[in-house]
Amino acid sequence: MKRFLIYSLILTATFFMQNKAITQTWGNNNESLVPISNNLVNGLISASPPTTSIVQGDLLYYTDYYGLNIYDVSNPQSPEKISNTPLPGKALHFQLSGDYAYICNESGVEFVNVSDPALPVVEDIRFVGFRPYRIIVDESTLYLASEEGVYSYAITENNEMNFLDQMYIEPSASNFAGFVIYDKYIFYTNQRYLHVLDVSDPHNIITVYSTEYSGGGSSWGNLQIEGDYLYAPTTLSLHIFNISNPTVPNLVYAGLPTNHSIYEVTVENNIMVLNHNSNGKFTILNVSNPSSPELIYAHTESWFNHLYRLGTLHNNILYVMDNEQEGYNGYTIHLIDISNNTAPVQAGSILSMPGLTKSVSLLKKNNQTYALVGQANSGVNNESGLFRILNVTHADEPYLESTNEISSTIISACALNDNWAFLTSGIFNIPYYDLYISLVNIENPATPYVADVLPFGSNHFIVNNSNISSFGGIGYAVSKTHLNIFKENEGAISIAGSVSLYGGNGIGVYANNPNFVYVAGGNAGFQMYNVSNPSNPYMINFHQTNGTCWDVYVDNGIAYVAALNGGLATYDVSQNMIVPLGQTGAYGQATSVVVLDKMAYVGLQDGRIQLFDITNPAQPVNRGWYLTNGTMVNDMVMDLDPGKSHLYVANELEMLILQMDYYVGEQEVIIPEAEIRVFPNPARERAVFEINLSKGADVEMNLYNTTGQLVGTVLKSYMVAGVAQLEYDTQNLPGGVYIVEMQYDGIRHTDKLIIGNK
Repeated sequence: MKRFLIYSLILTATFFMQNKAITQTWGNNNESLVPISNNLVNGLISASPPTTSIVQGDLLYYTDYYGLNIYDVSNPQSPEKISNTPLPGKALHFQLSGDYAYICNESGVEFVNVSDPALPVVEDIRFVGFRPYRIIVDESTLYLASEEGVYSYAITENNEMNFLDQMYIEPSASNFAGFVIYDKYIFYTNQRYLHVLDVSDPHNIITVYSTEYSGGGSSWGNLQIEGDYLYAPTTLSLHIFNISNPTVPNLVYAGLPTNHSIYEVTVENNIMVLNHNSNGKFTILNVSNPSSPELIYAHTESWFNHLYRLGTLHNNILYVMDNEQEGYNGYTIHLIDISNNTAPVQAGSILSMPGLTKSVSLLKKNNQTYALVGQANSGVNNESGLFRILNVTHADEPYLESTNEISSTIISACALNDNWAFLTSGIFNIPYYDLYISLVNIENPATPYVADVLPFGSNHFIVNNSNISSFGGIGYAVSKTHLNIFKENEGAISIAGSVSLYGGNGIGVYANNPNFVYVAGGNAGFQMYNVSNPSNPYMINFHQTNGTCWDVYVDNGIAYVAALNGGLATYDVSQNMIVPLGQTGAYGQATSVVVLDKMAYVGLQDGRIQLFDITNPAQPVNRGWYLTNGTMVNDMVMDLDPGKSHLYVANELEMLILQMDYYVGEQEVIIPEAEIRVFPNPARERAVFEINLSKGADVEMNLYNTTGQLVGTVLKSYMVAGVAQLEYDTQNLPGGVYIVEMQYDGIRHTDKLIIGNK
């Protein structure tokens, strides 16, 4: 078989980032998961909703999906890191006001106390039931921009957000939204329209002006006000309005003053910068006469790798947020000095640690514990993978032993024995990936090296999960079409056996005994194979899950399947056959699963880990969720040595270590037998009621106004155990506050529903 050479490069630990976690846990899981440390921290730059940069005095504040970063930029040639604060969810647009940074994530607002820039504190998270794009804080009023308009809230001293009003604005075809405030007027933009809202009374937002942009193109939600002028770019035209009378903006300029399309604008004094979002082009203009922008400088060279955000302009330093580095999948903050407008120069830069964490496996040797971490390092200009080994003997203070770079994108990593590990990876061969397996010598974790590489699959869509597992010195890897069995033989990869996968849609594999392996077969369901004779493996049987079978874990004869859109499915495999037990929905797309004692931990594609009580595996019961700091949960593994119960999470932007409850049961955690969640909240034309029941029972759900008058019955019927969602038409209900009451097995639950103004 043809062999492919692969280059191996030992990198230094220059970029290694590790933070001992502040013991905050975010979610509703009764602190069953508590962070110990954050490792291999990276971030991402987003255009919409936007990650953001703000400069105040000598301090640069910026978000990067992962968290809030603060740097001293008094010397732009050498920015100095002050702090990096992990934030649950995705850290996006934010505003500084007083001692706080008010930060949008994809589901709410985070309140971060930044009175001590070296030690910011995440005090609260308020979930809002819709996706906020941008935020404005004006004294004690907070405004959020969504695809459907603007919401106003009163902020209390306890960081509560009390709903005041919603101004509904018809969404555009593309999901862009943004706003800025001028006096008591908010200028709101979506893809095609600019709206002016009078917010002098936050309880009663009024639209005073609307106009459609001329010149074509789409607004990405980026607006800026400088003096009495509003700068509003679409991709094909820059619009400049005189807003000295905000109720009647006067358009003084509309045109394309650049040789490239426009995505963002930033203005300081009389200098304006416009940019393209991905090719590195930007243009500097003089706007001392806003009705006639004057071209000063057009940048057409390749300073940037993959420009996403223009960032901010402060004291003639332009902060460009670039989503890549040269040859590496990390981001760069370029500090560009434009004090000489005709000859900008890069003064300095900030680099994140590269690599997106896809997989984690544990190795124990010589009384030490190591985490073997596989990272993707592919971008516009490069394709490679990073194999990192961390010493995690002390989980609160891990350190990086080594980094190997290979010439393909790593999918998964696993330890074979004390001296060898397997990596699976892919090389993009349009429109699919060709898969490879690499044998890595890890005898000395500080100096690993790739000893051998073999191809083992083609025409494969790369996935974010564990497509290799090992037991007893044997590796089991799934391609799209086959279960492959590999061994190490004198420093080379030996093919022990192979069998075609039923349905040809292999995604994940799990091995915990010498006779059987369990395969997540994608659209072809959960599958079980006899591998007692590795040279002649064969399928035992399969079961078609409700949802794409993405990952599997087996414990005490029970198989637990993460079924993507189908939640968590359970099977009895104790008799070496697949016997279906039950299935329950999850809050999001399920991509990973592990089990400890009476609890299943299900990783979701939105970055949450959902907990299920599996005392009765046939009826898993939701026990809440934990919100991580990453974009998605790709892989999880447990360390259950005596005195430990640690969960290692590969969630794309870090390798997180969490403390788990070793035993979770009725004696330790008291959890309600029923839960209700309402979203979006506020609602306008419809509301969704999500019910989670620990057992089947008669359920009655009613809606009341604040005077106690019944306004509608949502549900009155028998419901089976698990999660269900009910949609309720609210378009004929007046705006205001309503009480949702659910009667369940003699227990009463209530929640609040807000109907926004129509």
